[in-house]
Amino acid sequence: MIYSFVVVQNKNLQIESNIWRYQLAAKASEYILTYETILHNQHYAIDPDIWRYPLLINPKGTNEYVAAKFLSHYKHYVYSCEKTCDIYKVEVESLKKRYKYVRIQLDNAEEYVFFLQIPQNNINKTIKIKSSNNPNIFGLSVYRKVREVLKVPQI
Repeated sequence: MIYSFVVVQNKNLQIESNIWRYQLAAKASEYILTYETILHNQHYAIDPDIWRYPLLINPKGTNEYVAAKFLSHYKHYVYSCEKTCDIYKVEVESLKKRYKYVRIQLDNAEEYVFFLQIPQNNINKTIKIKSSNNPNIFGLSVYRKVREVLKVPQI
């Protein structure tokens, strides 16, 4: 019983801690076609499984230093980082100078969706979204309550 309780508690924590990853990927997917192959950075904040399974987008990881020769073959490059992309500033700035982008910020992370077929035109957008851990979001709070009543990690 104790082991089962510990496993359920840890699984619940794991799921709740990763809801923001899905939320970030879902926002970026608004700019990407279903079944499209995209590039993503090597040290990503959004796991490839999130792209593949719920969103039906094919991610292809690439090293930032060799990515330049592959960019012309793809439409989108999603650069995601936990907290901020400040430690990868050189790579991000290089892409920002060459391509149009949308910057999406969340409390836990930020991401850039670079449009590799559109050159930089200085008309870029920044979107700030609230974390799904916010109890004011009615649908998510109902989902969590149902999950707690049923005592299951996910529905």
